[in-house]
Amino acid sequence: ILPASAFSAYLKISEGCSNRCSYCVIPSLRGAARSRPPDDILREAERLAQRGIREIIITAQDTTGYGRNLKGRPRLSDLLNDLTQIKGIEWIRLLYAHPARITADLLSTIAENDKICSYIDLPIQHIDDAILNAMKRKVNAAEIRQVIAQIRHIIPDVALRTSLITGFPGETPARFNRMLDFVRQTRFDHLGVFTYSREEGTEAAGLRYHVPEKEKERRRETIMHDQMEISASINTSLIGSVQEVIIEGKSDRPDYPYIGRCRRQAPEIDGVTYIKGPSPDIGHIVKCRITAADDYDLFGKIIRKSSYTSLFAVSNNLLITQEFQHNMSRIKKRVDICLLQGETIFKAHLADPSSCAIIVSYSGETSILNETIQYLKANKIPIIAITNIGDNTTARLADCVLRICTREKLYSKIATFSTDSAIVYLLDVLYSCIFALDYDANLQLRISTSK
Repeated sequence: ILPASAFSAYLKISEGCSNRCSYCVIPSLRGAARSRPPDDILREAERLAQRGIREIIITAQDTTGYGRNLKGRPRLSDLLNDLTQIKGIEWIRLLYAHPARITADLLSTIAENDKICSYIDLPIQHIDDAILNAMKRKVNAAEIRQVIAQIRHIIPDVALRTSLITGFPGETPARFNRMLDFVRQTRFDHLGVFTYSREEGTEAAGLRYHVPEKEKERRRETIMHDQMEISASINTSLIGSVQEVIIEGKSDRPDYPYIGRCRRQAPEIDGVTYIKGPSPDIGHIVKCRITAADDYDLFGKIIRKSSYTSLFAVSNNLLITQEFQHNMSRIKKRVDICLLQGETIFKAHLADPSSCAIIVSYSGETSILNETIQYLKANKIPIIAITNIGDNTTARLADCVLRICTREKLYSKIATFSTDSAIVYLLDVLYSCIFALDYDANLQLRISTSK
């Protein structure tokens, strides 16, 4: 175990490597991969939790090769599930996953467990088939693209990191440009680039057509320049979102006096999140709204915990509100139904200042909806407007909701999701946003579901 911080720790699940990539000396130095028994790993994780560790970072030379040498061949997905049961551990992060061994089972485990960060470190090293073959990576370009698409399909909000090597023997300008185009198209959240280093005793050291050192470095800088712009764009898209952040200490910035990391950021290799707001406890995980971003770092404000305890589904469609009520019960949140009928506004239902209104798939006269929103705003009641887009009529009404909320300067976010994933995302939004709003915040969220 190597400490990442006072509240994060690396947990090594195996030693050695059996991949035998042509450029790597690890198999010669440390031998073939030897996985630790699951019980041994779990006991160590429990000791870490007792020491106050909040985040465990799973490492190995190849984490996805875990269990292959053990009796019964225990799966990495089962180990991750068991780790989520340890009290005190709040985040689990996976590094060094080999693209040839990513499985749907592993991805589903990450997607379905809140403790496991939607973050995968997937070193691909290159994308040109000739170079991948010379590297003995046991995967080709088409398979790499397929596994990345699979990851993003099963874990839509995943933060994806990779590492690349420039200047490997035989990397012609055309092969380098193929990798550069791939970086531009794929838009990794985080990316590291290393220049090829000739290691004595490796197979690659005996290859022909070595690239000059200056050219290796020029190629590395070219990719990192493009990645800086990609990272800045992705970070900017996160402005306005709510992120969990582990507070790691005080920063050297007077405007953002605390520093931490969100789930999208691994220690030491990714950016950080600078925080302002009520003085947080070091080592605690808090919810923050992202207010600014630069090339690699995020900036946020701590969200005060809300006192809202009552939820009301507001609509003139009983069936839709009942369905919403049922789905919310899955996360043990009670939702009362308020139907808008005629000119009646549900004022009596919202007399309690701890209420939060949810406008669910409203259809009908927009004047009533406008009056409803005006009332909610005047009484500082948070609003979530969820609009199902199924046909032209509801699409027009959704636009009306958005226009009203924009005019009234309510916080708005537009997102499009498939029908199957919409309710799952909605529950996550409700859990992370509604129950941790600013006291004076009004939130409007439009979820468009397309068939």
